[in-house]
Amino acid sequence: MNPTIVLISMKKTVTLLLAAAAFTASAQNVGVNTAAPKATLDVAGSPADAAQPDGFIAPRLTRAQLIAKTGYGADQNGAIVYVTDLSGIVNTATAAVTQPGHYVFNGTVWNAFAIKKSISAYVNAGVAVTLGNLNVRMSASGNRSLEISFTNAVAAVNGVSLNKFRTAAPPSGGDYIDRSGHNRNSTADGTNHWTAGTWRRWQAGADFPIHGASQEILINDDTNKITYRVTMIVGNAYNNNFISIEQL
Repeated sequence: MNPTIVLISMKKTVTLLLAAAAFTASAQNVGVNTAAPKATLDVAGSPADAAQPDGFIAPRLTRAQLIAKTGYGADQNGAIVYVTDLSGIVNTATAAVTQPGHYVFNGTVWNAFAIKKSISAYVNAGVAVTLGNLNVRMSASGNRSLEISFTNAVAAVNGVSLNKFRTAAPPSGGDYIDRSGHNRNSTADGTNHWTAGTWRRWQAGADFPIHGASQEILINDDTNKITYRVTMIVGNAYNNNFISIEQL
């Protein structure tokens, strides 16, 4: 027998033995790092080893890569993947892929595991709050108003805001509030493409100098078919501004 063939065969055998060493079978069950698997597949972690990361990592794909795949059907019912970004324009199967996260295939479309639909925080001017593809902050200089950016570029954005404010401090006990509104349509206002990571004021001329002023926006990410409601309440000296984002 050719010595080279024998050597290759031995290497394959050793590799298979090493790979199988981590697995233990009990009846129909398979265990990883456990000699007594309690289910079809039982993966035991290493909780006592702080340097050892535990967990199960599903296949990771960009949304564009998932959109491009054509091999999913009834036989893949229950398949799980992790979508890392919101690239690509969704098709019927991926219409519900609106945020990075885990998704499961039901034989026809991809559905999300539980995904956070809202977030709120008290943040200083210039500090962003993020939900899905949308980032929001109070501008750190110039006109003090709400700024937005998108993690992934979008081609079309539209929406309307309601502003409530005073141009001077109200007297003790309160006073009436001035109101104004602002519409925005990125296909009509000269901004036909929002570059990823670029911050823009929702209303360039808006300035809210008084503690307690607020700006509330209903905004459509037309590209990804996602609607958000954003609320900002100005904090004292532009610190601890309240910002919330809800996916509707």
